[in-house]
Amino acid sequence: MSHHFPECRHRREPRARWSAMCRSPKVAGLRMVTPDVCRSCPFVDHHHPGDGTGADETVRPDMALEPLIELISGPARAWPPGWGDWDVTHRAHRVAADRFLAESQEYPAGRFCGRGIVIVGGGATYFASLYVTVRAIRHVGCRLPIQVWYLGREDELPAPRRAVLERYGVACVDADAVRARFPCRILNGWELKAFAVLHAGFEEVLSLDADCYPVRDPSYLFDEPGYRATGAVFWPDLPFGPTPDWAAFGVAPTGRRTLETGQFLLDKRRVWPALRLAWWYNDHSDWSYLHGYGDKSTFEVAWARCGLPHAMYTEAVKWESDCFHHIGPEGAVLFLHRCRDKFRLGEPAYMTPQNFTSNRFHPDLLMETECFGWLRELGRDLDPTGAGVAPSVPRIGALLYTCPDRRAVCEGTLGRWRGTDWGADPVVLIDTGTGPASTDRLAAHARHMLTRALETEADYYLLLEDDLIFNLHLRHNLTNWAPVRDRTLWAGSLFNPSLRVAGTNPSELWGARSCVCARGHFFGAQAIVVSRGAVVEALREWDATPGPYDLRLAAIVERHAPGVVIHSPSLVQHVGARSTWGGEPIRATNFDPFFRA
Repeated sequence: MSHHFPECRHRREPRARWSAMCRSPKVAGLRMVTPDVCRSCPFVDHHHPGDGTGADETVRPDMALEPLIELISGPARAWPPGWGDWDVTHRAHRVAADRFLAESQEYPAGRFCGRGIVIVGGGATYFASLYVTVRAIRHVGCRLPIQVWYLGREDELPAPRRAVLERYGVACVDADAVRARFPCRILNGWELKAFAVLHAGFEEVLSLDADCYPVRDPSYLFDEPGYRATGAVFWPDLPFGPTPDWAAFGVAPTGRRTLETGQFLLDKRRVWPALRLAWWYNDHSDWSYLHGYGDKSTFEVAWARCGLPHAMYTEAVKWESDCFHHIGPEGAVLFLHRCRDKFRLGEPAYMTPQNFTSNRFHPDLLMETECFGWLRELGRDLDPTGAGVAPSVPRIGALLYTCPDRRAVCEGTLGRWRGTDWGADPVVLIDTGTGPASTDRLAAHARHMLTRALETEADYYLLLEDDLIFNLHLRHNLTNWAPVRDRTLWAGSLFNPSLRVAGTNPSELWGARSCVCARGHFFGAQAIVVSRGAVVEALREWDATPGPYDLRLAAIVERHAPGVVIHSPSLVQHVGARSTWGGEPIRATNFDPFFRA
């Protein structure tokens, strides 16, 4: 780990070489950070609300209360370091919130009507998740109107992306246009959720995060007794989830399980004061986000401050396969909130850390095959940045491993490689280990190859043995192979020595030129294709997984994906020589040197 912190105005002086306190509202909930965390943060040295106005020298810890209340009631501005933790700042916000609540307008009868779903999810970062969520809503038979809110000033939803969503009856709402009619201090990603729910035209709202999708039609919730009795349904966070600093807000703790606002249901007529107060806290996120975790804490505090009840179908929550499994009133799973493994194209950065560097297939999750199928469809329409153009060609790095005493065999393979359409030689890695050739030595060399692969910026890596014959259209066929083209493949093979095939038909997920090897039956390391994310996971688990290189890699893959996907026909053939470790040669029965997709 490097001990060098990047420059950032939001970080306090390091307590040690390896830790410092972060006080950025954009990374609410994250306090102690390391240099590595700071370097990977997408908001390093970001501009804060009021940037450029200059901090007012009259703003001090000993200033009078009323002048500070007047300042926080005005436009967003720069604040002195430490301002968010001053006692006078806490008191000013508590008094201002109380006054706002006392002066809150009556519910605007006639302004809202009907029921609908509101999703905040603009921008290329969340668009893949948003698209999957919209498709899931319609797939389960839900016909409620859907509004997707986005920030127009950021060009989060250009016309091609809006057109993709509109196919499924989605209305896209530019929040900045609405802001012109309803001015506010601060309106960014987290603040937008409360703003959208408050101003959406529906009287009853199901709010969903872009990465939270139903696995059954949720429409029945609007008629469920718990919701009808309270006007609000929230779902629980994990027991160790972040909680508000209740003392800073001046509100007594509820004693209930903390909320998780990836999904909630509101009747605005019945909860209007609490909803408006939640928005007020979000509008003052330059303070409130320092004392809670983004928008979720603002709803929790607002409901407690207003003394309003809400339904919660359970205070226990299931966390499995990197997502929340939220239940309906009857106890069956209704929503999957995939906050730690969002659907994505490319390598965007997220506020919530992701457990994997690329999409991971979870065979135990409901509708997982359908979700990955929708992701493939989106990949045909958009490039990895979501710009709405023809898909870009995946970047593929090629690496070949050999050893000094197989120089002649390797040169023959490189000569045949140069007869393909690849256009450049692979990176050749020579095993310089000592001692007799063995499966352990080859596994160690394979680990070195995986490590070297990550030094090359690529979406996929083609890992080659040194004794192969190639299809003449290798690059064309590989870049046009559906799971590679759409960036949904974890690991695949271009060589099939009569492998046992899984019993399921993979064509919907992986395309017609694919089959999936039965779990526990993969072998053959002649030409393996792995995603960058798969390489990262393989290196994490390599030393703890026994076996030869090909079996070891397959075992790791099968923990994270349905299995190794096999290209049909085989695009490489074994030349027939004995392997380095003395094994008998194996052959692909369906090799086609002239096949072109």
